[in-house]
Amino acid sequence: MLPPDGANRHVALGVYIRKGRLVGVVVDVNGEIVKHPGGPDELATITRPLGAPDKDAVVRSVASLARELVALHPQFADPVGLGVTLSGLVGPDNREVRRSDRLGWREPVQLAELLELATGHRTMVEHDAKVLALDEQHFGRGQGRRSFAVVTADVGVGSAFVIDYRLWRGGWDEAGELGHMVLPLVKRKCVCGKTGCLETVAGGDGILQSIRAAGLADVDDIDTAANLAREGNKVARMEFGRGGKVLGIGLSWVVNLLNLELVVVRTGPELRATGDYEHQARRFFRKKGFHDAAERCELVFQNRDQQLGARSAGSMALQLLNPTAAELRDGIL
Repeated sequence: MLPPDGANRHVALGVYIRKGRLVGVVVDVNGEIVKHPGGPDELATITRPLGAPDKDAVVRSVASLARELVALHPQFADPVGLGVTLSGLVGPDNREVRRSDRLGWREPVQLAELLELATGHRTMVEHDAKVLALDEQHFGRGQGRRSFAVVTADVGVGSAFVIDYRLWRGGWDEAGELGHMVLPLVKRKCVCGKTGCLETVAGGDGILQSIRAAGLADVDDIDTAANLAREGNKVARMEFGRGGKVLGIGLSWVVNLLNLELVVVRTGPELRATGDYEHQARRFFRKKGFHDAAERCELVFQNRDQQLGARSAGSMALQLLNPTAAELRDGIL
């Protein structure tokens, strides 16, 4: 139960922008989703379709979703702010989206400023894997860990690193693009425009392409592919396993370079349909790891549900826009 006085300083709005869908929640200082008072749990999360992915349509849709979240929680009419996450390169000030291949944004978009004008809420934007790493550091297995990685294996493959207790952004804020490490023998075109990226084999879209290329051309989507794998289809199971193998090799590169304590892989449930993907990823992670780097690194697979990105975005905004959030979380205030 949140304290009644000064309630607005205890919550933030979180929105996850996906291609074709928006997910929104209200988050408290403990990183938990605030339930709709008196309503069923499912009302705690709002999911809305995202039509056109152009910046103006996205801003309108996110602003509309933010208004819905506030309407569901009128006691929090003036939240600390709005946190937004998406697949894309984001600047160090958490305001500009420099590029988003998934949304088709090739030029910089001042997304935080546009959303502040549309919603009236202070806004922060972050890359989807980086926001998960911040959440893992504050509330998950990353607590107290000096160095770890969060890897997202869903439609594509992303990653983010915490090094010496700090989110590592790199020289131009583009660190963590594991999915775009190039595999020399892979000739498949990636959404980024390059050829042979790891995610073209290890991501959900890549696995779907592999299944179609292996003779199942009528498989429409990754859900259908997952169902085939569950039913024992050899082609589907083989391609899920192949995707996992490539991911495992990529993870071994990461620990060989950075000697991490922990790698958390967040996957969509489709990729874990039969266990082939995770099994092969674990196998090749250990097989290709140098000396005992992989043996000593804890490798964890967890589902990436639709609420996670939105919850993490809201938590980021609350932690960074409210300087007393940590004290509120720990019961000091």
